[in-house]
Amino acid sequence: MQNNIILSICIPTYNRANYLKTTILSIVNQHRFKDSYDVEIIICDNCSEDDTKHVCLSFVEIYGVKLRYYRNEINIKDSNFEKVLSYGKGSFLKLNNDTLIHQEGSLDELIKTINENNQNILFFSNGVLKENELIYCENFNFFIKKASYFTTWIGAFGIWKQDFELIKDFNRYSSLQLVQTDVLFRLFKLKKAALINNKKLFISYSPPKKGGYDLITVFLDNYIFLLYEQVKLGLLTTKVFRDDKKKLLYYHICPWYVNIKIDPNQFTFTLNDFYSKIYLYYKKDLITIFTFIFKCNLMFIRQYIKKFE
Repeated sequence: MQNNIILSICIPTYNRANYLKTTILSIVNQHRFKDSYDVEIIICDNCSEDDTKHVCLSFVEIYGVKLRYYRNEINIKDSNFEKVLSYGKGSFLKLNNDTLIHQEGSLDELIKTINENNQNILFFSNGVLKENELIYCENFNFFIKKASYFTTWIGAFGIWKQDFELIKDFNRYSSLQLVQTDVLFRLFKLKKAALINNKKLFISYSPPKKGGYDLITVFLDNYIFLLYEQVKLGLLTTKVFRDDKKKLLYYHICPWYVNIKIDPNQFTFTLNDFYSKIYLYYKKDLITIFTFIFKCNLMFIRQYIKKFE
């Protein structure tokens, strides 16, 4: 029966036992998991120091081979994404944050998308795009126009097992903290088209003290580096590259910057060389910089008004 697994939900985790338990329950309580062998859950623990092992083994005891738990001897950080995917036996391997809760019916929708689109790259944007529920992208250029910086989200990423086995040096850019984004971009060399499922399938929770890395390094230095690689390869036009840099600044960097400044106890991201890097990447378009400053100030005002209402 294990040879017929369609979907492997692969969860890398570290020190989030309570959130992980809720995530697992949201999957195992669905009929598609309980009543078939279509879905398996794979958990790869990055050497957690909390109750993660006990939580996972309690589920293994109930569900046996349908839920498998592995524990790394040391914390291998983002290299854990490849590790957890490598344990999956399903036709499609789907990354799942340990804080990503499945809504009822998500498994049916995931499997429907998998069964109907076995020749395409699949991307699950969870309703964040102001687009149709299903978006067919015939090339990488169109895909970036639609998906933009959401390509950095772990929960949207999935890969066919046969493609996973073809990707060499999966972790080549693990130090950039965007392993999944690099692999997603490289998939367009294997398959030219992608399908974005933009239906709301999950609820993503932000744990306390969310962050722990430098936001500007990851989303300016690293994301732009990966994106520009595609320009050099001829997969992305200069215009789409520039447009996406603006989207990144206005709709991703700006809200995070404001949230971090307003609530530093909740968000522990750092912002090293913030202003100098904004200037470095956008100095040829001063209007973009001034627009960014205006948007940030406007968001600050709105947030403070909301806070004191």
